[in-house]
Formats: sequence, structure tokens, C-alpha cells
Amino acid sequence: MVQTGSTDTDSCVTTSFLQLPHELILLIYDLLALPELLVVYRVSSLAKQIALPVILERHGISRAQLESQELLNVPSRALRFLSAAHPTILPNIRVLELRFDEEIDCLSALHFLGQFTERFPVIPHVTLTFPDPPTTSDFWTLLPPALVALIGDDSKPAGIIKDFGIFVVRPSSPDVPTLRSNLFARAWRAWVSDPASSYTGPLAIPKIDKQDLIEHLSVWTSYLVSEKALRIQVQSFTAPAAPFGSFLVLASTQLCIDPEISAAEWHHIIPELDLPSLRMLFIHVDLDCDKLAVFLDNHHQIEHLSFETGWSCLHNHSLPPFSASALPRLKHLSANARIISRLLRTYEFPLLEAVDIGSTADNADSSSYAQAALWAVAAHPSVTRLKIDLCAIDPPWNDLEPGPFRSADDGMLQFPNVHEIRIYSWPHHAEHSAFPRWLTRFPSLRKLDILAPLGGYFWTGQLVAPGLVKEIKATFPHIVLEQEQSDSPLLEQGWCDSE
Repeated sequence: MVQTGSTDTDSCVTTSFLQLPHELILLIYDLLALPELLVVYRVSSLAKQIALPVILERHGISRAQLESQELLNVPSRALRFLSAAHPTILPNIRVLELRFDEEIDCLSALHFLGQFTERFPVIPHVTLTFPDPPTTSDFWTLLPPALVALIGDDSKPAGIIKDFGIFVVRPSSPDVPTLRSNLFARAWRAWVSDPASSYTGPLAIPKIDKQDLIEHLSVWTSYLVSEKALRIQVQSFTAPAAPFGSFLVLASTQLCIDPEISAAEWHHIIPELDLPSLRMLFIHVDLDCDKLAVFLDNHHQIEHLSFETGWSCLHNHSLPPFSASALPRLKHLSANARIISRLLRTYEFPLLEAVDIGSTADNADSSSYAQAALWAVAAHPSVTRLKIDLCAIDPPWNDLEPGPFRSADDGMLQFPNVHEIRIYSWPHHAEHSAFPRWLTRFPSLRKLDILAPLGGYFWTGQLVAPGLVKEIKATFPHIVLEQEQSDSPLLEQGWCDSE
């Protein structure tokens, strides 16, 4: 731009320049370096309006992202500009995904993240991705308070999803209400965050113990240094009825729906959770079908689904529990026989490879459920691995034993593609005379593992009787048979005891 000693002349030149067609101005802006663009940006509101899309594009932010208020895959170097530009142009960001590139100073980026939290309202979804996680100890010291500074309502519980479990920090004692940014500002100055001062006055509001949250985050984030690609999420729940303020997700490839959080709380949280990297889902809580259906429909990338408890809504739910398009990539399904039977009769699951039957106890009619589950498995030729837990169901080969109500030959049920079977909680005291004949339903069987109940059950020598092993070997000469062995005496107690 033209430089003169006259303010009036400068104003005239600037006005004349901005009267040019926008397309021409944008072509000129494209020739300017970023520092020069930032100077132009401050000239006037019209200059700011024209320069803004160019500057944002230089920071990796497209116009479409601005319109959707979802800033995805934004480089961390854009934080400084975003934190300054927010009050006028980005008031309602819903999703922010920051990419910390290896050539960027991560400490400086975290510093601007602290400034960012001062100006922005709570962002429901914030994700930090690190293609090459930093190794500096200062970064891992600052990261926990930076994450805590991003959380939403600190008068509600905050949860940490990490590895296989969930840790919850709940409000316990009233603290002085403080701005979310204060915590991070103290951490930036001193490398360590100080807990908020205690206050018991009449206006005090119960708050979560942020220092406790930071300490747990510090422990778990330290284990993430070795990750090849690190992804950390902070998801805040803004609805007044939400039982939680935020979730901090450190390992989003697997989620355990844990009884640490009640079913009623999960029913609020599950439909709102967004875990794009989720691959394994373990359910330990009896969830409502409709709530779980929303979650599964939004997480098509799940490959392993395990029900570690019953699912009562199936009993009175005549419709399919979730849509036909859910779980298109499912490879491993684990549940009790009743759930297995219902799901495999309802859905195709074309990629399903492994099925675990009997992870939880069914009701008294377990034998019929086991047979129904096996028929359902047989209808899925993609299944090659089968696990049966006899602690929850009766041995399915008992139906081949002679007796007044047993079929002499039930050879219609065949599993031509199953080549590996694992049987847990093997009852040592039973004869299992029909077991070798039952195995003939698996003509491709190459590997058989037989394991004892977990704890509380000991025996001397082999778990499987030598005569039965001989029969199995005669039926399948090339089979690899592995079984647990023990030198301890057999205890006289229930074979399914685990205490």
C-alpha cells in the first residue's frame, strides 16, 4: 500500500483501494504474506470483512467450516488468530478439531489454547490430535490443566474415559466460583495448577475438584507419550438436564459402559457421545434399546461389541433393537445366548468372524437359548471362531446324550467354516460322552482350547479326561488340543464357582 505522511491521504488511498471489485482485491490479497494481511485486516471493518476469508484459509479454515461452525482439522497455529477474532466472527463454534503438527511449538499452542478458553463460550466438542506426540515433559505438565480449562459446567461431574474404564470426579465441596481460564493461567505461569480456595459462604456452589481431575489426567496422559498418533477429546454437555458437565476422552478406540455411572446417567450421555475412533464397545449396564440405538447408528466403525450383562429391553421389545444399517463393520460379538440369538437372527453382520456365547447368566431355560444361539451362528457362514462359556449355559452337547427327551441324532446343525473353538468353565466332573460327536459338526476344526472356571476350582492332572482326549484325537487327528493343567487337588465345590 502507498505510504504518505498525511493521514487524510492515507484514508483516501485506503478508501479508493477498498472500492475496487472484491475479486480484484482478493487477487491482491493472495500476493501478500500473512503478516501483511494481518495489517490490512486492522484497517477498517470493510477491510476486515474482505481479508478475513483469505486469512482463515491461510490458517486452514474454509468458508464452509465457518458457515457450519465446525472447524475440523485446523492447525494449532490458527489458535492465536482465532482467539483474537472470536468476539466478532466466530461466536457459536460447536466443533473444534485442532491438529498439533510436529513443526509447531506445542507449548506456545497450549498457551494460546488458554487464551482461547477466556474468549470462547463452552465448545461442545473439542479434539486435539497429535500425529507425532510431543516428548517434552513441560508439554505433558501443561496438557492436563489445558484440558480442564476446556470443560463445561464444573458444578456437574466430569468423567475421564481412558483405556478400558471410566473415572468420575463429582462435586463434593463448595468452592469459590472462578472463570474456567483462571486455572490454566495459573498453570501457565507456574507449570503447576493451584487448587481453588475453599469457600463455605451462602453463595457457594458445589464444584468438582479440578485439582483431583488434573492429577488423574497427569497420570494417564503420561502413558500416552508412546502413542504413534494421539487423539484427545473434551466433550461438554450443555443441556440443563445433562447429569455430567464434561467427558475427557483419552483413549477413544474403546469404551466401557461401566456401572461407575448409573444407567439413568448413561441414558443422558450415550446419545450425545461422539467417538469417531471407537472400535470396541463393552457394555456392563442394562441400557435402554432406543438410547443405545442412537449411539450405534452414529458409530458405524465399531468392530467389537460385548454385552457383559443382560439386555432386559429385548424381552419386551418386538422391533429390532437398532437399525439394519448399524454396525456394518462388526467382526466380534460377545453376549449371553439370548442376546446372541436375537441379534444374529435379526441382522446380517457380513464381516462377523468371532462369536462368544455365554458371557452372562441366562434364566433357567439356558439349554434352549444355547441351541437357539448356535443355530443363529450357523446361519452366518463368515463366523470362523466360536467361544462358549459353560458357566452361563448348559453344555450344548448334552442334547446328544441318550435319554427320554433327547434326540438320537441332531446332525442338521453344521458349522463348516468354524476352525477354532474355545470352551471356558469346563465341568471336570461330567463325562461329556457326546462331546466328540458334537465336534463332528465342525468339519474344519483345527484348534480346540478347553479352560477351567476362573478361580476357586482346582484339580490334579489334566482338565479333560484322558479317554475323552483320545476320542477327540481319533475324530480329529490333526487338531491342536490345548487344555489347562494343575498340580493342585480337586476341590469339592460347584464347578462354576468364581469366588
